[in-house]
Amino acid sequence: MKQNPSLALRAVLAVLLETGFYALSIGLAALLAAVPVLELLVAERLHLKLALFCLVGAGTIVWSIFPRRDRFSAPGPEISREEAPGLHALVDELAAATGQPAPERIYLVPDANAWVARRGGFMGIGARPLMGIGIPFVAGLGAGELRAVLAHEFGHFVGGDVRLGPRIWRTRAAIERSVESLGKRSGLLQAPFLAYGRLYLRITQAVSRAQEFAADALSARLAGPAAAAGALRSTTRISAAHELYWGNELGPVLSRGFAPPLAEGFRRYLEAPAIAPALAAAEARELESDATGAYDSHPSTRARLDAIAALGLPAPAGGEDGPAASLVPGLPALEAALLARLAGEGRKFEPLAWESTGEAVWLAYWREWAKELPAPPAGTPLAEAARLAADAALFPAEAEPTREGETPAEAARSRKVSSLGFNLALALRAAGWTAATGPGEQLRLVSGDKAFDPFEAAAALASGELGDEAWRGRCAALGFAEVPFTAA
Repeated sequence: MKQNPSLALRAVLAVLLETGFYALSIGLAALLAAVPVLELLVAERLHLKLALFCLVGAGTIVWSIFPRRDRFSAPGPEISREEAPGLHALVDELAAATGQPAPERIYLVPDANAWVARRGGFMGIGARPLMGIGIPFVAGLGAGELRAVLAHEFGHFVGGDVRLGPRIWRTRAAIERSVESLGKRSGLLQAPFLAYGRLYLRITQAVSRAQEFAADALSARLAGPAAAAGALRSTTRISAAHELYWGNELGPVLSRGFAPPLAEGFRRYLEAPAIAPALAAAEARELESDATGAYDSHPSTRARLDAIAALGLPAPAGGEDGPAASLVPGLPALEAALLARLAGEGRKFEPLAWESTGEAVWLAYWREWAKELPAPPAGTPLAEAARLAADAALFPAEAEPTREGETPAEAARSRKVSSLGFNLALALRAAGWTAATGPGEQLRLVSGDKAFDPFEAAAALASGELGDEAWRGRCAALGFAEVPFTAA
């Protein structure tokens, strides 16, 4: 495939900007170092404070721009051909289609991202091509969408971005070190580096945005415009869901020493009825805006989708698109290796199905949290919960806020909902009901064909929406009117 014709211009621009920065730095350092020498030679005197200021400033600049050694550490387990023959076949196909060498190593990484890089060698000579693929992409994308994502990354190889990127990042890091170091000593010396840094960032980020458009165009040609556009939309949802999944679903389970299937859990989280509408709304908000800031590294998603549509490419003929995870049959072993790397040496996890997390994980949390809250008197029938919810002695109208911006009344209501929810759940568990949940699902108690959501009921009881008579009727219908509250 022909190389991007703008590569030479990008390379010249990057070198000019890099040269300009180092010329500024070395020139200013030399000028500072010369001041005390010239004063001594010309005026035959030396102001110690001025000499110290100049020499320390010159030394700080030289220290800041001095190149740092780039040490590469594998960001995750390597995905071998044996573990993912389909993925390697896809990468090989894209490499051949773009005339680029296939990455020597492909890594599974924990974040919602995919990248290509060249690492190793000396001053870029002899560097090896590498690729990283985030497990959220493996879990949440279709195979065609993953093809589009990887084709986009190969676009960075074709465009020369992978070669130019390290130079840009090294220069940016040197500018940041200079600004930070000089800011501790002199705002006067810091000022030219701040100004150059802003100029450098504006220009290089504009180049980066152009690179993204070019990589999107290659992705659309190799994977089809529908797959390229679908990948952009899907990665928007995946990015919005990833942090919530790790924080609210996976993190609490891992902290108890259990390891449920990561990719399966994330796929189910994306599809959960309680989660999918919120992710669709997040995608819609992202697509509403076409604004791109001067310092943004990527164009807006709306602008990228419009650019793909403007290419006018025909849809390629193809078969059915399966999940991206089908390309990685060795995913369970890779997940275990990724978790082991993230957890650190010596940490062990016990495998656990998501369906078992209610019993194995959340019950323990409820017991701990319930001890910190006001509790219904042990032995009181659950049918009395509506009366207890209205008891101002048990649940005062105000409580100490625990979150920023929370009012005492809101804090009190939150404590009431939590107390009732935890204690309803624990009482039913003691009576033989089972805690059931899954990724993105509200926890419920089940017994045979009966199911009960303790936290939905607790919220209705706390607000007064569920009155005493209606609550007693629900308890009777579900058969737990006489079940007693237990001690947490």
